Amino acid sequence: MGPPEEKKTKILLSGFFTVPAPNGNSCWLAEEIRILSRHFDVDVLSLKTESLSHIERFFGARLLRVPTGGTLPESIKAFQRALNRQLDSEDYRVCHATGLWDGMVLSQRKKSLGYKLIIEPLSLPSVDLSTTSPRDARTIEGSYSLKQQEEKSLSLADRVLAGSGLLREQLVRRGILGRVIDLHPPWFDPALFAGSPSGPGQTGVVLYLGSLMPWQGVNTLLSAIARLPRQIPTRLLLVSPRESPWFEETMGKVQMLGLAKVVEHVPPVPFEELPKLLERAWVCVCPLGNHEHNRLAARVPHKVLVYLAARRAVVAAHQPALRGLMENGVHGLLYPPGDAGALAECLQKLLLDRELASQLGNQGRDRLERDWFPVYGPGRLLSLYRDLTGEPIPQQAPAPPGEDTLPRVPCKDQDAETPVSFTEAGSGDTAPLPPDRLAKMAHARPVAAEPAPPPPLPPETEGKEEEPELNFTSPDKEPPGPKASDADDWQVVEASQARIPDTAPNLRHGFLLGGPPFPIEGQQEAVAPEGIPTKRMEDGPVLPPEEGELEMVSEEDIQPLDGEPPRPASRPPRKRKTKG
Repeated sequence: MGPPEEKKTKILLSGFFTVPAPNGNSCWLAEEIRILSRHFDVDVLSLKTESLSHIERFFGARLLRVPTGGTLPESIKAFQRALNRQLDSEDYRVCHATGLWDGMVLSQRKKSLGYKLIIEPLSLPSVDLSTTSPRDARTIEGSYSLKQQEEKSLSLADRVLAGSGLLREQLVRRGILGRVIDLHPPWFDPALFAGSPSGPGQTGVVLYLGSLMPWQGVNTLLSAIARLPRQIPTRLLLVSPRESPWFEETMGKVQMLGLAKVVEHVPPVPFEELPKLLERAWVCVCPLGNHEHNRLAARVPHKVLVYLAARRAVVAAHQPALRGLMENGVHGLLYPPGDAGALAECLQKLLLDRELASQLGNQGRDRLERDWFPVYGPGRLLSLYRDLTGEPIPQQAPAPPGEDTLPRVPCKDQDAETPVSFTEAGSGDTAPLPPDRLAKMAHARPVAAEPAPPPPLPPETEGKEEEPELNFTSPDKEPPGPKASDADDWQVVEASQARIPDTAPNLRHGFLLGGPPFPIEGQQEAVAPEGIPTKRMEDGPVLPPEEGELEMVSEEDIQPLDGEPPRPASRPPRKRKTKG
């Protein structure tokens, strides 16, 4: 008989989203699970959907999914109750939260249970929630200040992982000690993209990968596509979820700009299928808008790393989150955020210059291999855990094939996802440009190097807080409840305007529906659709707290960071609250 297998240190990861799923947060958490499960006994708590099971093995980790339903506050409460139950059932050496909703619970119970706490804020609800869920944000903010809860939770963490230098600076300005904040941007195994071609893909194909959140700048991208000369054959692949509340609004913008034959909507694909999808792209875009999220809380965009790994030429808005990753004219082209004209110039330059597109794509891939993955790879995460646990981490081989049941991301029936049709290049009444004109356009002036990012917004006022009331129930007795969906309540309001250029005087006295997107001069500036504010709510009615509010960090658990609470010698018995 061989020596007994050494017992691994038990850790808990949590995320208030679905795993696996074809989005940046889920792909990033899956990568962390893949690395940590080789060295630790890992439990993961995430959200459940109808197509995913309650419990299964995922890269060797035990993946537990929480059924949620109803409103956002109800879903948060269900997730927090499940997290409390999980803490009661197991002894964890390290707990790793990826957001505020799980960070509130884990920071509250850290002192009594004695585990080390890592908080990796993949988003800041104090910045984002008023945009993603404006009605729920008013309800939650009426109960307590999200900003204050974020700061309390983060101040109790042993380590805070910031996904960009921008986010790290923001957290330091908010009072989180810099010595507990580690720069921890996303990364992944580049071997998946090893076979990516060194040159551009299909002629004229522009690819956008990601969500339709207002800060993603998709409207600016559509406006830029509409500004491109009609003689340049262009197709935009919009790889985004159809279930997004902003999908109908985006498709309305496509119709209004006369781009129905240019834009193709593609459903998101699993991470392992991205290389094949990106082979079609000539240029990839990351048009982050002039939004508060990008000025305060943005992480390094996961999609940009995917673009660079696939050797695609990248056009991106010059945002602080990209600082240190891309250099303008070397690893891609940068333009001022929100400037549709500058974005159109960058796209035009790359669509007409295959050699430049190929050069930027290859240099971007070299940048990742030389300077990014070696610095921010798995070794950095394992070193962090080694410092927290005080235990050496032996190098182990990956789990053998067949040990895990790796679920594939559920995809809908392709017939239900019929893409918007587009005209094939060279067809119709589009006449090719003469060679001398193409040569001039290919050598158009480059975008100004390193435009200054927008300044940060002033800090907001803090709200009130209340003590939590924890309520434990069995997870198998929780009814799934209705699905949280506000799609029927969203309204498409389109008010984007542009002015007729001097080069088209014959169009100044009219507008052709479905024709060139040149609205009449003198219109008002674009406004955001109703119910989708572009910045946080400053002053508004404070709603009274409702019954069963979300759990919060107790004031008595806030301790100075210069001393850590000792780990108890034995696990004290816990008292459970029962329903009378």
